[in-house]
Amino acid sequence: MSASYDKITAQHYASYRPSLHIPILQKCLEDKEENLGLDIGCGTGQSAIALTQYCSKVIGVDTSAAMLTQAITHPNITYKRNNGSILAFADATFDIVSLAGVLHYAKSQAFLDEITRVAKKNASIVVYDFEIQLAPVFKQLKIENSGEEETGYNHDANFSGLEQELVVLKICKKEKISMSISSKNLAHLLLSSTENYKLVGNALGFSDVYDTLQQHLASLFKKEEAILTAIIFYSVYQVI
Repeated sequence: MSASYDKITAQHYASYRPSLHIPILQKCLEDKEENLGLDIGCGTGQSAIALTQYCSKVIGVDTSAAMLTQAITHPNITYKRNNGSILAFADATFDIVSLAGVLHYAKSQAFLDEITRVAKKNASIVVYDFEIQLAPVFKQLKIENSGEEETGYNHDANFSGLEQELVVLKICKKEKISMSISSKNLAHLLLSSTENYKLVGNALGFSDVYDTLQQHLASLFKKEEAILTAIIFYSVYQVI
């Protein structure tokens, strides 16, 4: 990703993220207090903020400086940049570790070993992701190929295929849910990935692309909000 696209898409990513983190975590975790949480791949902070409902303090880490500069300030969250799969924390530090949309890129035995190293015994590790079905939106915009089937992205990636001597799988599910979204937020969502940003820009022009896209979406969806389908994926492990 070029630096210019990285900055632009990070801004749209920060401007709106689907409010799916909390509903997913509600399916994965029980109410707890005074926990220390680690959110790996926190991006601009939405997943870390969701984790604060289960942890009194959360550390959010990400490899992207562009994302962290856009991270949402929260009194219970500390953001840090990490170096790939290396987690600069002491052994047995965290009660809960969450990874939202991370493992497609970072799955490895070394990474799992690092996660279990920094997690306490009986800690919960929540691996989750979601896929918003954007193909119908692109079809209505008359933009060919949303790229959803060409990226090879694996939304349901978890620790399967790795040695799991220190963790046990408790939950592994895939579900469909509905979500509502305004035309303004849908424009941010579409422009928050490099692939879709280029598709929209090539179709509508890169000059004032957000405003142009938002106007097109507002004319397509006569109601205040559009209803989209999202597929959610989540696996919960316990450290043993």
